[in-house]
Amino acid sequence: MSVVTLRAMTFAAIALLATAAMAEPEIGSRIDNSKGSVDYSDLTGKDASSRSMDRFARCRAAQRPKVASTILDLPYLSPEQQQALFKFADGGVVDACLGNDERRLTFAPPAMLGGMAEALILMPERKDARRALHPTAESLVAKAGYAPRNLAEDFAQCVVEQDPVTVLALVNSVVGGDIEARLLQQLTPNLGPCLSSGQKISLNKYSIRSTLAYGLYRLMPVLSAPSVPQQ
Repeated sequence: MSVVTLRAMTFAAIALLATAAMAEPEIGSRIDNSKGSVDYSDLTGKDASSRSMDRFARCRAAQRPKVASTILDLPYLSPEQQQALFKFADGGVVDACLGNDERRLTFAPPAMLGGMAEALILMPERKDARRALHPTAESLVAKAGYAPRNLAEDFAQCVVEQDPVTVLALVNSVVGGDIEARLLQQLTPNLGPCLSSGQKISLNKYSIRSTLAYGLYRLMPVLSAPSVPQQ
């Protein structure tokens, strides 16, 4: 039986303590059950756990984009969002996203939310919005009704506002790849200034990727709108 377990995690401890205990599939069982499902190649090599989590979350969101969008529109890591996420990740018609009945995934909500956000950002119908991305003044974002609802969203929104194009490239990069590493390094100078004074957060590269993907998904309508000249 395919099993997905999500552990509740607050933003104050957002470092992803992710594990993926994957049993070796039997000969002849390595065919994906669903397009975009976790593939055997995701289970080996560098960053296999993060890569398989990202693939699984993208698969779920691609199969049920309306439900995924409803969940992502809730305040980041709020109790109501996590409750909806638990239900969304619990089997049903999208069991095939694990790709093989012998697989087990254990991960925190930020990993699931990040992969879901990536899938929706990269949907073909958002191609024009992706091309139109541009930095937007914080005041304009707030005026448009996209003010952050908690510290996590404040951090993500701050980084995304400054360089949405690089965040989009990060979302579109291979998890654990050289391009991802280069883009994370490029974004690093923006991280510290976006933390509130005295705020301490443990972040690894995948939690940064997940949080910024969520932030880009949330701000995409504003960041893809025609730029307003500054007075």
